[in-house]
Amino acid sequence: MLRRLILLILALTILFGVLAVFSIFIGRSTDPAVVLALSAPQRVRNGPEPIYTVMGWDLDRSLRIDSPIPMTYVRRVDFDYRVPNYIHVVTYEGNTRAKEYKAGFHEYNYVSGELTTVDIIEADHPIGIGSDSYSYFSLFSSRSADGRKLTYLHPLDKKPYVFDTVTGETRLIADQAVSSAIGLNAIRWSPDGTQVAVVGDNAVGVFRADGSQQLEYELDTAPVNLSWSQDSQYIILQRYMLDGDDPNHPIEIIHAADGTEHPLTEGLSGDLHTWWGCEGKWLTYSASKGLLREGYLLNMHNGQAIRLNDDPLLADKNISYVNPLGTGCDMFAVIVAPQNTIESFTPGRLPSQSFYLYDLSSETIQYIGETLNHLLNGNTLYYETVDEETGQHQIISRTLNPSGESIVGEPVVTGSYPPPSASWLLWDDDMSDAVYHVVTSNYSTTGQLDRINPRTGQIYRLTSDDDVAGDIMMFSWNQTHDQQ
Repeated sequence: MLRRLILLILALTILFGVLAVFSIFIGRSTDPAVVLALSAPQRVRNGPEPIYTVMGWDLDRSLRIDSPIPMTYVRRVDFDYRVPNYIHVVTYEGNTRAKEYKAGFHEYNYVSGELTTVDIIEADHPIGIGSDSYSYFSLFSSRSADGRKLTYLHPLDKKPYVFDTVTGETRLIADQAVSSAIGLNAIRWSPDGTQVAVVGDNAVGVFRADGSQQLEYELDTAPVNLSWSQDSQYIILQRYMLDGDDPNHPIEIIHAADGTEHPLTEGLSGDLHTWWGCEGKWLTYSASKGLLREGYLLNMHNGQAIRLNDDPLLADKNISYVNPLGTGCDMFAVIVAPQNTIESFTPGRLPSQSFYLYDLSSETIQYIGETLNHLLNGNTLYYETVDEETGQHQIISRTLNPSGESIVGEPVVTGSYPPPSASWLLWDDDMSDAVYHVVTSNYSTTGQLDRINPRTGQIYRLTSDDDVAGDIMMFSWNQTHDQQ
């Protein structure tokens, strides 16, 4: 039934594609936006267990589809953010008198209706209620870059395993328990799918695809956040906590084969931002020097370091972070921290931040404005700001113009709307729609979802009074359709 409804929506998308140009879709530059939310468990009267549902909305036509997850004894449901089609489902079966249950782990494609049961080693081992194993019953999972391997931490022995979705085989990755505090980030596949890194309590282990270990790197402090370089040769380690009074901490980039530090980052300290992006060329970070927090770009090909505070516009500014704008890495977003975070912060709302653009080709910086967030769609920069006179929120668009006198063109207001009751909005690709969890007067989330259309200024409720939405995500129909 769900598949037929989705095919119907796709057909409607094509049918109304021409009409869209002349109606409410004027100015839209993306595919129809889809919002997904996982419901909180809903109990059926006299039913044995709660029902979890994937709720979906086609925002262009305000069309909603509900897909109850066709499994029993569901304990937890999570999105697979790498592949929008899939959700991960943890189930349990057992004897309530004995207070023991058996674990189950499944991958469900809510678009095609395909259900894959992951073979959990020793799945029949009972889990006792109230035990440490039971409290850890939620399975942390991660998909490999090639989309074939699904890794997870076992709910009983807390060791990392890998399930091959093609062969249906499961094997142990590393014979070591992983702390539940590390969670999902405990397992990270290299982009080429040939290596997997596992974060333990005191060390990082790197294993080949065949299960053999090639590196054990001891950690002096833990936990760490781990990522791979795009060429699958290096591992980036980022500390969660700072030691002592020093606001900087080591930026460690080690070789996956022998653990040696990258020659360009040896001894480097600060706060890493982009995890070595831009096709392996640029690393961005900030570092405290006295009372000033400076922003840097480091060329990982030749060692060139660009200090952004050398520009007069940023000479006395505390830079929070520097990130590539889009995928071309010709421009970088430079965010400056508010001068007084206490006065500028309102509970339930994000504070505005000073937004600058750095053009790499001309090595020039331009001030954009006080913004809440931003995104780049093609050659157009969109950002959200607040009108100082009216208090209304606005969406501004500006065209990138690297070859002209200005980095970006003149600002154009594309939408205006009243301040939302939310600290963060989930925007589509051209900021023509946003969805957010409603926040109450005491700044807690209700589980209800609202939608803002800044082109019309309209705000309305997506969920019904009986719905309680958990995790949400937004993407286009093409992202789902391309995976079929």
